[in-house]
Amino acid sequence: MSRNRYITASEEGSPFKEIVGICWASGCIGFDRAERRNHGRIYTKESVKRVRAFCKILPVFGLVIVYFGTYAQTSSTFFLQSERLDISILSKNVPVAALGSFDNIAILILIPLMEIFIYPLLEKINRPPSLLQRMGLGMIFAVLSVVAAGVLEIYRKKEHGVIQKIVDTKYNASSVSILTQIPQFTLMGTSEVFTSVSGMEFTYSEAPDMMKGVCMGLYLDTIGIGAFFALMIIAIVNGIFKDSWLQDDINKGKAENLFFLFAVLTFVNFILFIFVAKRYKYSKEQNNERSHDTCHDQDD
Repeated sequence: MSRNRYITASEEGSPFKEIVGICWASGCIGFDRAERRNHGRIYTKESVKRVRAFCKILPVFGLVIVYFGTYAQTSSTFFLQSERLDISILSKNVPVAALGSFDNIAILILIPLMEIFIYPLLEKINRPPSLLQRMGLGMIFAVLSVVAAGVLEIYRKKEHGVIQKIVDTKYNASSVSILTQIPQFTLMGTSEVFTSVSGMEFTYSEAPDMMKGVCMGLYLDTIGIGAFFALMIIAIVNGIFKDSWLQDDINKGKAENLFFLFAVLTFVNFILFIFVAKRYKYSKEQNNERSHDTCHDQDD
C-alpha cells in the first residue's frame, strides 16, 4: 500500500556535471554566458540559477571550517586538560569524558527553548534573527569557550600536587576540580545550537532543489575539514615553538596559549563572517525582487 502512494522523483542527472559544465562554459565569469553560448539548449535559465545559488553559499561553508576546528577541541585538548584536574567528587572519581555531557545538555535544553519560546517571541516584536546572524552568535560563544579553557589552564597549573590514576596511567593533576570545566563545555554546546544547527537549516533552505543532498553533504564535510584544520594549526604551532605549547605532559607546556590562539582565529573568522553575511541575499529576498521587477515591467 505504501509503495503505491510513494512518489519517486525522476532522475535529473548529476549536479556535479551541471556545476562543472556551466563553470566551464562561462569561464566562471557570469554564468549567464553558459546559457547564451548554447542558446539554452543544454544549460537553461533554471540550471544556471541553481549553480549560481550553489556558488553563493560556498563562502559560508568556508567560514564555518574555523569554527569546527575550534569545536574539535571539546574532544581533544579539553580532555587533556580534564586528565590533569581533580576528578574526585565526594570521594568518587568522575569519568574524564563525563564533562562532555554538559555540551549535550546545553543542546537539549536550548534547542526547544529557542524554537518554542525565544525565536517566536523575537518574531512577534519584528526582531527575528536571520540564520546567518544565529551562526555568527554561535561563533562568539565558541570564542568564550576556549577563552574560559585558557583561563582555567593558567589557574590549573598553579595548583599541583594531586597524583591520580586514570585506567593504568598516573597523572600529576591539579587540586582544581574537574567541575570547573562545566562553563567551557556548556558554552561550546551553546555555540553548536546557534552555528551548527542554524548552519544545517541555512544549507537546506538555501540550497537549490536538485542540490540539497550535495549541499548538505558539503556542509557536513566542513566538520571533518575543521578537525584537520585544528590538527594543522597544532602542527604549525609545535613546529614554530618546538613543541613548547602542547607537550605530552601539558603541565610542562603552554596549552593556554593554544586555547587563546583558537579564540583569536575564531574571532577573526567571525569578523569575516559578518562581512559575508551582510552582503548575502537570501533566496526568498531575490525571488521577491525578481517578482517585483516583473510586475513593474508589466505595469510599464
